[in-house]
Amino acid sequence: MNGLEPPIYCVNPSCAQPRNAIGRERCSECQTPLLYRYLWAVGEVAAAIPVGSMVAGRYYVQAPSVWLETEPARSPDVPPQLPDRALPYLRLHRWARHVPQFYGLCLMGDQSPDTILLENAPLNDQGQPYPSINEAWGGARNLRRLHWLRQLLDLWPALAAEGVTASLLSLQNVRIQGGRLWLRELMADEADREGNFRRLGDLWFAWLTGWLPQVSTENDALLGVRLQDWCTQIRQGALNAAGAATLLDRLIQETQAQYDLTVIAAGLTDPGRQRSNNEDTCYPDTFSPLPPVGAIDPGVAIVCDGLGGRERGEVASQMAMQSLQLQAQALISEAITSGESIEAPIATEQIRAMLRVANNLIATQNDSQGREARQRMATTTALAIALPQPLRPPFVEQTTLARDLYIAHVGDCRAYWISMGGCIPLTVDDDLAGREAETGFRSYREALNQPNGSAIAQALGAKEADNLHPHVQRWIVDEDGLLLLCSDGFSDQGWVEQTWREYGLGIVTGTRSLNETLKAWVAAAVATNGSDNTTAVALLCRLSPLNVGIPDPWTAAPEAVALAPATWESEMSEASQALLQTTSRPPRSQRRRRSHSGLSKPQWMGLGAIALVILGVIALALILRPSGGDRPDSGSTPSSPTSPTQSGTPLPNTNTEELPVPGP
Repeated sequence: MNGLEPPIYCVNPSCAQPRNAIGRERCSECQTPLLYRYLWAVGEVAAAIPVGSMVAGRYYVQAPSVWLETEPARSPDVPPQLPDRALPYLRLHRWARHVPQFYGLCLMGDQSPDTILLENAPLNDQGQPYPSINEAWGGARNLRRLHWLRQLLDLWPALAAEGVTASLLSLQNVRIQGGRLWLRELMADEADREGNFRRLGDLWFAWLTGWLPQVSTENDALLGVRLQDWCTQIRQGALNAAGAATLLDRLIQETQAQYDLTVIAAGLTDPGRQRSNNEDTCYPDTFSPLPPVGAIDPGVAIVCDGLGGRERGEVASQMAMQSLQLQAQALISEAITSGESIEAPIATEQIRAMLRVANNLIATQNDSQGREARQRMATTTALAIALPQPLRPPFVEQTTLARDLYIAHVGDCRAYWISMGGCIPLTVDDDLAGREAETGFRSYREALNQPNGSAIAQALGAKEADNLHPHVQRWIVDEDGLLLLCSDGFSDQGWVEQTWREYGLGIVTGTRSLNETLKAWVAAAVATNGSDNTTAVALLCRLSPLNVGIPDPWTAAPEAVALAPATWESEMSEASQALLQTTSRPPRSQRRRRSHSGLSKPQWMGLGAIALVILGVIALALILRPSGGDRPDSGSTPSSPTSPTQSGTPLPNTNTEELPVPGP
């Protein structure tokens, strides 16, 4: 270690003079953009290293525990046998929106344990940490606060499975980027894991008790009191994570009713500079000369990317897009006509079912034509639905509609949320490297460099629906923002991360038009990458507050209930911690709106409508059936179609026909 100002090295392997001074944006020799990769160094030993030091000859300590990788083209040190404390980061790879990724180890010598280095940590482009949740709480609107808590509950089961729920019991460890909740690192649970959820109630009750005297608005005070009641039930053991999520969803819906959410969609697909055909499709296709197929709610966006190297990829993507479009319309119509909001678990399962229906349409077409292995049609996809949610009195003053934004994807089509808070990737690619990381075998970065590491692990139509695992999530719109869905031809080479400020942010702020800016954005992507079909759909979301008073539905006379003293020392002041030892506010009435454990009658009717839609899509598939040249040779007796590719078989993430595909 030393205090000398280090260089940063160019990532271009052909650069003759790769050494540059820190602070430059481009290499002084070859003009390649310099890559600044900031890492979070875990542990007290790393935190004690003075700022300005160099560690292991390559890491520059910019701030306590924040290290800059000065040789970003060089592979990090990763031992053949990873330490146990690194494994939860690998197994939680699917949760990369909230959890950092394991980067490598820094050998600290015989006297100290090796330091784990994390990438995808809550650090901005300059390596500065994002604020903790208690620092961000005071300046946020109530809808955003509830969004953070909902993400916390979404994370809880995954962290519990890895024994790291203690990561959520430190306010300093929970970081905030706009609407995103992000962990700084993972912390192992102590022996008493069962009591951790009650301790979460302790933490938030203490924090809210310290925060409430500082509030200046009636809405903040009302929310704080109701969240205290929520925490009280958690502390008493009356609510588990699922029950707490149900009550929190009611608070979220009531708060959403105070806003008007408008959505406008635009989409564009381009074959690229090197392709004669376009296997991508999208909805809406704003600049297509063809009229749209039927009217549909503006809160729907779809991107489909037919798998390259497979015959008739453009047919697969078209079939999937048409199927998803019709099913999305049926789901939205059901939500509006039923007059009842659809609970998040039910909506999530319905969207998964939509993707499986589209999958089986393509798979059936493959089977009927005897397509096997690389001949099977398939497509990746990303789907967004701003689902209307009717709200009725007494939870609101008058019947109104809120919208829940659901995002689903299969394969490597991606979704990003762009706002004043930054560019947040909402999806994680379905690739073999990710599957390997989730097994704990090797880090994602290392697995990605293996042969076929970037190959697609699943796609619509490649297998039967029983082997398909679509990813569905809810994103609560708590600000103006742009939801961007795109194929890999658009997102390749970090294009979105490099250009979101220039294009996407202008759309959000209103300084640039949606349609023309998206058209320019895609054209620039084609000019820069251009080797693949390029598609992007943008859903612009505008959130406007309504001057509507929301009555408190918990109106029954309270009953006094004495709580046991808190069992956990929070990070609050001594005065706030002392409040944990006192009798809490009495809880409100236990009257709640009944939650539904199954589908309501209108929802069953909606599923029936979806079934009718399937018949129409099958008719479309028959129309699109290829000519005799795509069928098995009529001069011989075709063999029975083989079963779909096994779940472990990769799908090639390329459009080149020459790339070999591993057998089952």
